[in-house]
Amino acid sequence: SNPPRAVAGEPSERASPPLARRHRRRGQPPDSLRLSRRRCLPHGRPPDQLMITHLKTTKSILGMLNFYYFGYRSVYEITQLHMSYLFFFQVFYDPIHGLLELHPLLVKIIDTPQFQRLRNIKQLGGAYFVFPGASHNRFEHSLGVAYLAGQFAEALSTKQPELNITPEDILCVQIAGLCQDLDFFCIFQREKISVQMFDYLLTANNLHSSMKEYGLNVDGQNKSDLVFIKEMIGGPLNTTETQEQFMGRTQDKYFLYEIVENEKNGIDVDKFDYIARDGYYLGIQSSFDHRRCLMFARVCRVDGINHICFRDKEVSNLYSMFQTRSLLHRTAYQHKTTRIIEVMIKDALLKAGECIQIEGSKGKICSLSTAIDDMEAYTKLTVNIITEAINSFSKEMGEAQRLLLKIVSREIYKCLGKMQSEKPTMVVTLDYGMKNKDPINTTYFYTKANPTEAFKIPREQVSKLLPVCFAEKILRVYCKNSASLRDAKFCFQSWCHENDFLTEVTLYSVGWQ
Repeated sequence: SNPPRAVAGEPSERASPPLARRHRRRGQPPDSLRLSRRRCLPHGRPPDQLMITHLKTTKSILGMLNFYYFGYRSVYEITQLHMSYLFFFQVFYDPIHGLLELHPLLVKIIDTPQFQRLRNIKQLGGAYFVFPGASHNRFEHSLGVAYLAGQFAEALSTKQPELNITPEDILCVQIAGLCQDLDFFCIFQREKISVQMFDYLLTANNLHSSMKEYGLNVDGQNKSDLVFIKEMIGGPLNTTETQEQFMGRTQDKYFLYEIVENEKNGIDVDKFDYIARDGYYLGIQSSFDHRRCLMFARVCRVDGINHICFRDKEVSNLYSMFQTRSLLHRTAYQHKTTRIIEVMIKDALLKAGECIQIEGSKGKICSLSTAIDDMEAYTKLTVNIITEAINSFSKEMGEAQRLLLKIVSREIYKCLGKMQSEKPTMVVTLDYGMKNKDPINTTYFYTKANPTEAFKIPREQVSKLLPVCFAEKILRVYCKNSASLRDAKFCFQSWCHENDFLTEVTLYSVGWQ
């Protein structure tokens, strides 16, 4: 028969062994130490008084862990295993990825003025004037990239424990994903500006100490976590050929550099997020599913270096990703009116010249052209400068103000025409991300039968419907003066006829200046 239940306040007839001894035999932590992020036990009952007492200080918990598990694991392993119970992750709701659970260190970075300014930077720039739904900002895109970066690294760590992906590696990858787009409008120096802004963000908010608190090494010159993060954002910091390409991690972990910004084939979480997010807000449907890429990704050794590979059956899904990227460029990013408005904004900022002044470090006054050299001044550059220019009372802002008001009233530049051209000037390039190369040719795959051997899949084995050319250039000619539009269009058509371009010309409102 079952033993009688113990009455409250009276000891039971069959006393159980002490809590520590009972769980030490099972190889599990005591119930009072198995904490979830909601501060309650796995079976749902609230924490008892013993657990509340141990939660008061980290030292008391680590002391108990060392006592209970002496000889079972090293103190460092015990600390790494159970310190996560003390972190309370913050949850963000995202319409694309659902609930995003982010590390406390990421939250500290998010709560800085340098990062919060991303709320005032449109992700798609001038496309918002064409697509009313494209109102999302770079802020939520950065959160999405950080989340996917963590998911990617954790998926690889779970499937392949032999890779020795540490919690510090995952945290660094998440930070790089969060801060890989801190620039404003420097297209050609985006990675460089993001690294400079990241440095300024850490220094201005004294976050180096916070990084140390969470176990990151920020003091080393080469093999440090800080160098690792910067290399993931801006590429290799070492440009000499006599040393290793990357300094933040050894060669056995080079695959971590392919998660946020993949220079090998362009398959990275940055594209995963903006393809899903931009397509959602633009109303452009896509058949690409980035979750399958995360699920079927695996690390294989190729020529002595570990690379991220994908299951062979995912080749069609990856082609779909690049086709969707090309569709987004053709439909939205390089849309005729989008480019016209961006050119008009650029012309207005050039006309404003030295009129727009921004206070930088130590009271230094910077203009738009010199703000890039002062990160404190650069932090203040958002789309708000356009609103300030429109509402300015300065007479020197007259030309720039009139040009910006034309955008608002839709008096934009008109187009003479467009044509396909091989000339290197006045062109819009549409490609799969690697100029005229097929990015899948540089991607490695594995099979279910042999998951450790990486190989490439020839395009002939994928489909006969794949494109032959992976890039095209379109020449666009703009007319800024509406009074001379008819004459300019006639001259343009005559020039096309003389140069045998007449059959390829489509006349409608596109833009180039």
